[in-house]
Formats: sequence, structure tokens, C-alpha cells
Amino acid sequence: MNLKREEIEELIDEKIKQGIEKYGKPFKLYAIELIELVKSLNTNTSPLQSRIIPLSDWNKYHQYPTIPALRQYYFRREENGFSEVVEYGGNNGGRILIDEAKLFIWLKTRKSKSAK
Repeated sequence: MNLKREEIEELIDEKIKQGIEKYGKPFKLYAIELIELVKSLNTNTSPLQSRIIPLSDWNKYHQYPTIPALRQYYFRREENGFSEVVEYGGNNGGRILIDEAKLFIWLKTRKSKSAK
């Protein structure tokens, strides 16, 4: 089914209107929740794009975490698992290289572990 974005949006709006007529106003919220769930399924199946970024250049790409925080993570990499984030064994000509996607996954897992 190859439809343009506008056509898909019109179909969604039409189906939501039909659902509201049949089931009432709460149907719209229900439909929006379903759409968001489908979107999350589609984003998880695509591979994460990643860049290898020198630690010292991190702030050119992201504000968080800060370079001093990354250095602390690197210093304690054997204790905290940060070694999974560092590419090429950690140093490449004296430079610490960070895999961007792995770092954000590592940060999420750290937050979920600390919340438990």
C-alpha cells in the first residue's frame, strides 16, 4: 500500500471521526495511544545510527553528559561498565573514542538500574 503522507493522515482522521461517532469522544484518546504504540514499535526495529566521537569533542554534538562527567565515567570504566561504550580499546593515538548510540543505551540502563 503506497500512499502519500497526506493521504494517510486523511485516512487516520476519517477513521478517528468514525470511531468517535460510534464509541464517543474517549475513542480519540484511545486511537492516539494506539498510534503512539505503533510508532514505538517501528522505531525500535530500525537500527540505531551511531557516530564515533572523540571524548574531547563531545560537546560539539551533545550538551549532556558533560566532558568532565564522561572523563569520570571513563576513569571508572571497569567498575561502572563504561568500557562497553569506548571504542577501539579506549585509546586511539591518545584519544578516547565514544560510540554515541552505545553511550545513550548505557545511560538509560544506568538510570533504570538506579531506579530499582
